[in-house]
Amino acid sequence: MRTYSMPYVAGFAALAASVGFGTAWAIKDVTPVPTFMESKAVPPFLPEAPMAQPFTQRIQHAMVRATRGAPTSFDDALNRALAAHRDDPDPEAWHMLMQTLQTDATARTQVMRRFLQEQDAGIRDRLQTLLNGNAAPDVQAFAVRLASGNDVAQRREGFGLMASLPRTAESYRLVAHALEQEQDPTVLSGALLNLMQPGVIEPAETRAMVERVRNLTQHPDPNIRATSLLALVQWNKSGETLEPSVSQGLTDSAPQVRQAALDMIISGNIRSEGFKTQLFDILRNVNEDPSIRSGSLYALGYFTLNSAEYASYEQLRPEIERLAQEQRLADKTAMLPN
Repeated sequence: MRTYSMPYVAGFAALAASVGFGTAWAIKDVTPVPTFMESKAVPPFLPEAPMAQPFTQRIQHAMVRATRGAPTSFDDALNRALAAHRDDPDPEAWHMLMQTLQTDATARTQVMRRFLQEQDAGIRDRLQTLLNGNAAPDVQAFAVRLASGNDVAQRREGFGLMASLPRTAESYRLVAHALEQEQDPTVLSGALLNLMQPGVIEPAETRAMVERVRNLTQHPDPNIRATSLLALVQWNKSGETLEPSVSQGLTDSAPQVRQAALDMIISGNIRSEGFKTQLFDILRNVNEDPSIRSGSLYALGYFTLNSAEYASYEQLRPEIERLAQEQRLADKTAMLPN
């Protein structure tokens, strides 16, 4: 199973939770060349870096914060950090809070207690961010407590927190149970995200997990289908082929599922000749989303093409790259403040 760093897993969990799936090929400016490109896997779903705050604005906010004086306690520092608005971040103070939580059990207890009491969803998200990646036993037990509760929102948050922590026997048991019994799609998505982590599992358990995940590729919710495809490529260690799942994903009615199938081909090192026809069908489909056509172009860069295929590839490439660039510019413009 592939291994990813904890910050990467946490970032991916946050991104997938928002169901804004976007793959590595979606942010590449250069498409691999089919004739010479080696079959190298790339990490899935890398988010673009957030826009930097203007320098003068950062200076102004730093001056305002300097007049407030030093926090008098952890609770005071926590309240200040939570009260900060999106346009007035204080990364240094936030980093100090996270460092404190690594070694101070009392501080962790305060954050977890505040999390349970807090009604504002935005503040709850910030509190969970503070706990993400903290492998202290009390944080792991807290995540398990949330994920095994009766409240849907808490179960969702629990699996989200667990996805940023090392896998334990208890967390694995909860994930396996959720994949079979959970009815809420958002909780189920969070459970699936936990399968993106590395871990040592017995072969028999791996085969059982593959079957659970494979069944979810038929789920009515497209986000579950997409996430289960990505989990399947991580867990398929039994020698069984992924081709049927990939082929089905490429023709799925939901764009996020088609994106996930493309990512399976790219990052899963799947190079079956039969996929070239489907990828070319996507390239030629003028009604397809430009980012998915771009993803198909990128995926084909990992295949060896014959002369006729390469000629078609080169004929379609300029238009698809132009449309993808226009879409990226439109997306970035939409992110700019009014």
